Amino acid sequence: MKKLIWDDDVEEIDLGDGDFITISSALSVKDLASINAAENQMEVSLSLLRRLVRSWRGPSFERNNTPVACTPENIDRLQIGVATEIANKLVAKISETGIDDEAKKESTESSSSISETPGLPIT
Repeated sequence: MKKLIWDDDVEEIDLGDGDFITISSALSVKDLASINAAENQMEVSLSLLRRLVRSWRGPSFERNNTPVACTPENIDRLQIGVATEIANKLVAKISETGIDDEAKKESTESSSSISETPGLPIT
């Protein structure tokens, strides 16, 4: 298992229709702290998206044939269905890469599971 996470430790995910996102390959301590600071489930979901979505490309991420920057403000503009799909992939990635048992316990105590977020079910 990796000990440090770098900005270029990413994975590209195909969303279909020529759209792709690049996500962080793992959670850092800073990512987990940001997620744990969220006050409710929607904030947890938004924090995951804002922290772990690194870039995007494709026709859905363009406006007037110009690429739209992947910024926290633009991540907030995602359609709920797309946000749900991405959040589910992020949760699956987090589960796959794992968080040590103590971090999982602390995370669970400070915030509930993302699957409880209305509109963001885990599939």
